[in-house]
Amino acid sequence: MVLLVFAASYVVPVAQTPTAARNIFEQQYQMHRFVTEFWKAPVAVNDLGWVAYRNPDYVLDMRGLGFARARIAFEQRDAGWFDHAVAEKRVEMAIIYKNSFEGAIPARWAELAVLRLGGARITPKEDRVSFYLTDSAARERAMKALKAFAATLPKGVGFQMVGAAMQHENILGKD
Repeated sequence: MVLLVFAASYVVPVAQTPTAARNIFEQQYQMHRFVTEFWKAPVAVNDLGWVAYRNPDYVLDMRGLGFARARIAFEQRDAGWFDHAVAEKRVEMAIIYKNSFEGAIPARWAELAVLRLGGARITPKEDRVSFYLTDSAARERAMKALKAFAATLPKGVGFQMVGAAMQHENILGKD
């Protein structure tokens, strides 16, 4: 009986493991695929993990997991620092949790698309990530990469072009 009580505490985690693994596949792995197969350029992210793994291009850590100054900027909601950091590192795309970065996203960045989990969220902080254009000079390349990427997503994973991507002019107000 004692063994049964002890084992019961593992039932829920064991039952959630397939969904948790699918979450990583549907979000972090798809972000990695976008960056390494379609974007092929420096990127800013809040979750280094898969995006940085075997990626030959620069990955700016916006959450500060490996970069103390970014952690301070995140905690202080310093949008100016993030804008400066992407310009300095020539990062034209940011893929971040929009809700987690509320108040820290530079006003001139343009949200282009949202990637959404296909089922219940267990492992990632949020069930969706947003793709932001940080430099208007990359607009056409970003649109082409996002559209090509969307066509390759696994069944059930949500992907929607939003905001500035739906408009054909004046992204970031620089055109």
